[in-house]
Amino acid sequence: MASQQLGLRLTFLVVVAMLTLLTVAETRKSPSESTIAVPSSKAKEFLLKLSRSKRNIWDRSRPDVQQWIMQFMQLGYDEQRLEADLSYWMDQARASDHGRQHHYDENSPYGP
Repeated sequence: MASQQLGLRLTFLVVVAMLTLLTVAETRKSPSESTIAVPSSKAKEFLLKLSRSKRNIWDRSRPDVQQWIMQFMQLGYDEQRLEADLSYWMDQARASDHGRQHHYDENSPYGP
């Protein structure tokens, strides 16, 4: 009986503490314009400069790509078959991009 009362009291104290913390957090004010160190125009100018170039995953100059190619060769792929399979799967990825979708195989020996 005494342990139940102690548990109820602790639960009540925790609830009261949580409510007071929530009310204190809500009453805090957001930082005003005077406390921001950089003006918004400079921040926007900085963010506009940030642009990432499109990565070519199969760039042969990268050491990890060279390692992948060596691992494919050890699995029995010759370089011609590897290139054919890579171009096939990259064309499949391009075909799923509806922004530049073609209804023909770009690497087929016949024209569209």
